[in-house]
Amino acid sequence: KKITSPTQIGVKQTLAQYQQTLQTDSVDKQKLQSIVKQVLIDNPDVAGKYFRGQKQVIGFVMGQVLRQLAKKSDPAQVKAAILSALENNK
Repeated sequence: KKITSPTQIGVKQTLAQYQQTLQTDSVDKQKLQSIVKQVLIDNPDVAGKYFRGQKQVIGFVMGQVLRQLAKKSDPAQVKAAILSALENNK
């Protein structure tokens, strides 16, 4: 996203615009868990790969979940939900 330069608007306004671009939307935990569960059902090989040491599959699952959320969600929250779902389905 573009942020207008401080010469056109005040520094405080520029900082406010910058902070706004970094904000994430809150996600309902039930909805997040439901989406994570569905992504794991749709991709049954992910859990096996993860437990065999291929940790990079978490990135793939995160991408699928974030795409379905269609919001600017907190990646740490999404990752925690994925790891929790994987551990619960061991």
